[in-house]
Amino acid sequence: MRRTQEIVRTVWAAALALAVLGAGAGEVRAAGTDTATVRPPVAVNQASWASSTDRQNAVIEYWTSEDMALWNANNTDYGVDGPNYSNLDEGRIWSRAGAVHQTIGRLYYRQTLAWPSKTRPSRPEDAIGAVDSTQWFHVDSTGAYVPAVTTAQHIFKDSTTVTAVANGITTTVRTVAYPTECTANAVDSANGSTILSAGHCVSNPLAVVALGSLIGTIQKGSVSATDDAWMFIPGYDGTKVGLAQAPYGLWPATSAYTTAQWNDFTTLNPDTVNLSNFNYDVSALTVADPTRPGVRLTDVVGSQHVAFNQPYNQTMFAFGYPNAGSWDTVTTPVPAPGQEPGTTREISRYRYDGRQLVECNGSTWKDFILKTDYEMTCNMTGGASGGPWFQDFDPVSGTGTQVGVSSTKYPNFVEGEGVWMIAPHFEDNDQLLYNTVQNLTP
Repeated sequence: MRRTQEIVRTVWAAALALAVLGAGAGEVRAAGTDTATVRPPVAVNQASWASSTDRQNAVIEYWTSEDMALWNANNTDYGVDGPNYSNLDEGRIWSRAGAVHQTIGRLYYRQTLAWPSKTRPSRPEDAIGAVDSTQWFHVDSTGAYVPAVTTAQHIFKDSTTVTAVANGITTTVRTVAYPTECTANAVDSANGSTILSAGHCVSNPLAVVALGSLIGTIQKGSVSATDDAWMFIPGYDGTKVGLAQAPYGLWPATSAYTTAQWNDFTTLNPDTVNLSNFNYDVSALTVADPTRPGVRLTDVVGSQHVAFNQPYNQTMFAFGYPNAGSWDTVTTPVPAPGQEPGTTREISRYRYDGRQLVECNGSTWKDFILKTDYEMTCNMTGGASGGPWFQDFDPVSGTGTQVGVSSTKYPNFVEGEGVWMIAPHFEDNDQLLYNTVQNLTP
């Protein structure tokens, strides 16, 4: 199945555009936003948390129903081109053993875009919650948003639902819900069930831009985005089939928090965003396995250390599950289906499919655009967001100390090829986020 790469690419591109713009707008601040102050973290979409066994089972059912179509949609099929993982430190498969194959996993979640409500004359069958219409869509090989014709293509659920009926007038809301994913890591915690990821993996305003470019019908500010149905799969292995991809079980999120500064970014007018909020693109979640009541995540997979306010300019390892093509391209003489023999095409040099854990390692430095982030040369792409950055990493044991998460990237302006990837430098706000969540009851 072809993954919705257009969305992945556009989210990264939107982040890039904002990051680059920030170099010339570093002093532009939205009213009421103070990124220097330590502020309490913000609970994200609390009404949707899988806080009971029934809700946890419902999340698992969402991801495993329809022959796992929504689950499998997060892997990319490149057709005649095939995947092409780098064999360099800037994005190769992590083939060694060690704890990272247990503590790091994929963080699946559902993103739902909602249009402004509309009204129409009431009908006898109208009732709150009634579905006016539902249609499934997918993205075809050309990147077009088209109706699904098979169960395996049930990716985007486009629905219109009744929200109010009064005085002969019915109010409806159109939503488009679709699956997406990030990377997360299990860390030392008091509750034994805390994972860290990126802020945009629990609340992502860039999704509106991305899906709007795909469907072509979304205007800025006209649609809201909501995330829910988070499910962590530690040790994910997409080379296997079915539930064998989840060797340590399925762990729905029982809570989701992000920093106040990132939450500001997700709610501000797009024309007045504070770009320095990317320094706080961090989230923390608690998880539970409904089939093993009382069993903590770290009892099953172990955990990695976490530290804050660490020095810059260290050698680090970054991990993730990228599932899109890189920005740099190569020419291939292999024609696409339907093209004439001898046709050449430009394709992504590195084509990640999301099925295996990937790592980058090397020197890091303080980002010169977003001011306080870490930066590293790394070709990982969408899907790697939220993956851990480790200092003092031991490649033999696969253990280290997490000091950041993958956030965004931009071109390597110095060497002219490859990309620089960015990670928030865990500081006081992130430590308060971590401490708040690690002390919750999963």
